[in-house]
This record gives sequence, structure tokens and C-alpha cells, in this order.
Amino acid sequence: MLYIPNPDKPGEINTIRSAIASILECRTRGGGWRMGELERRLNIHAEQMAAAADTLDQVLDEHYPPVQQGGVGHDELSGNRLHDYRSA
Repeated sequence: MLYIPNPDKPGEINTIRSAIASILECRTRGGGWRMGELERRLNIHAEQMAAAADTLDQVLDEHYPPVQQGGVGHDELSGNRLHDYRSA
């Protein structure tokens, strides 16, 4: 089946993936790193990855709004559900 990405999906994930792939190409077969090449690629991709991460953080805040101070947190809700399951 042909993969057609959702146009609302942030493209920043592709920026991060390609930067990571480029950085990982700097590994040697022995498990070390070619430091000169790694430094060059980090200089190229560091700002791109930071900007992409900021954009993704904003998108996630829209889908998962920050918890208000004094409100019920995720951990508290999880704990209550866990307690309910155990007492059943």
C-alpha cells in the first residue's frame, strides 16, 4: 500500500531523522567516531534539530496541554486507576 503522509503531520520529524542519520554516518566500523566529520555535521544540523524540537514541542502542547497548577496530574490519575484495578 502506498504511504501518503498526513499533511497536518509536522515535517520536523523528518528533519530530526535525517540529521541523526547524517550524524550516525560518522561512526567507524570499530565503534569509534570520525571526530572531524562529526563536528562538521553537528555544526550543520544542531540549529535545525533545535528548531525542529521546539516546533514539535509546540505541537505536542496543543495535543497535550500543560497541567494547571493545583489540578490533578497524570501520575495521580494513573495511581487511582491502578488502585481501582487492584481492588476489583
